[in-house]
Amino acid sequence: MRRILIPLFVKFSLIAVLAFATLTLWGGMDWRWALAAAIDVTAASYLVGDLLVLRSYGSFLGLLTDGLIAFAMAYLINFVMMTGRVSMLVMLGFALAVAMGEILIHKFYEKTGIIIREDTLNNK
Repeated sequence: MRRILIPLFVKFSLIAVLAFATLTLWGGMDWRWALAAAIDVTAASYLVGDLLVLRSYGSFLGLLTDGLIAFAMAYLINFVMMTGRVSMLVMLGFALAVAMGEILIHKFYEKTGIIIREDTLNNK
């Protein structure tokens, strides 16, 4: 259980700060919607980006996947808000910030051994 909660907490902390900084301060999104976006991005990027893509294809494709998920979730949250206040530039900034932050997250995973690539398991 600890092996799941620690990475989720670290990932959520980073994404929540980035969502607040970009979507709320830069984009004018209400902080509750930014929090919802942070929760959605954290869950989706951990399940898809980290557990599937990162394990199978490595860090580069993992961070690209996480960036695309961040953009898609920000776009969906903006659509659900029905105000259309957040510009595409802000959503792209959020996605880029998440992708760059994922470099740190993946280094954390490697250092602590939380997520191990499948091909390194086969070579042992």
